[in-house]
Amino acid sequence: MAVEAGDYILWENMDFASVRTVFDAGPLPEVFEIVRIPEGLRWSEMAERLIEENPAFEWEDLEAAYVSLVREASYLPDEAPVRSLEGMLFPATYDINADDLADEHGFLLRLSDEFDRRFARLLQDPGLHPDIVELGLAPYDVIIVASLIEEEALVSEDRAKIARVIYNRLAEGWRLDVDATACYAAAKSCADLTSADITRDSPWNTRVVTGLPPTPISAPGEASLEAALQPADGDWMFYVRTDEGGVRGAHRFSVTYEEHLENVQVCRERGYC
Repeated sequence: MAVEAGDYILWENMDFASVRTVFDAGPLPEVFEIVRIPEGLRWSEMAERLIEENPAFEWEDLEAAYVSLVREASYLPDEAPVRSLEGMLFPATYDINADDLADEHGFLLRLSDEFDRRFARLLQDPGLHPDIVELGLAPYDVIIVASLIEEEALVSEDRAKIARVIYNRLAEGWRLDVDATACYAAAKSCADLTSADITRDSPWNTRVVTGLPPTPISAPGEASLEAALQPADGDWMFYVRTDEGGVRGAHRFSVTYEEHLENVQVCRERGYC
């Protein structure tokens, strides 16, 4: 049996027939580019990142591939008011072989399939928390919540608590008041947000409207998806950054508005509000 030179994937205790099948298929394609997509990017930011990391990609072709894949999105409801893949392209590190450097559609399909695979697994285990079912939320709503968590949580330990605050506010009919949604509505970095942006009338701005925004606002990672599916138990209605416990980026959570005002004062004293 002639074996072509190159890289192959074998594993322990393979039988001869399986080894032969691998060798007959030929070596793995040469990896030409490594593309790293961090959590929390909007689609516009992700597209810019892809072009930076793989100059063979073209903006127009990425947009065309994106629009095409929206029609195949597994978790986008038919009745969704906005047709978008936002939040459903999984952030991770991907390799691109030499033959696929200019295949924008194929690459975005990989990101979409990877999201579907991971989210489907999480829907099975740990599954939907009973409180989410009681609120009547669909899997797509959970993805939206996960995107909010991705933008709000600065430390992993806060993710499930922030999820609980979001669900508690939805249950009470309160505005979510998530600043990151105002940033998304204004198409700005949160560092550049103005007071006018915070009051901007937009279905994405939860500082103005009640309920969830119509789409995710970023690409959530697996930790945020899991937190959205399984929020922590608690009655919290508020949170604010205080670097709680000396942990940089950690939030302090509260049940009452009076407690929250005290925590906001701590936030101001520490220069975060």
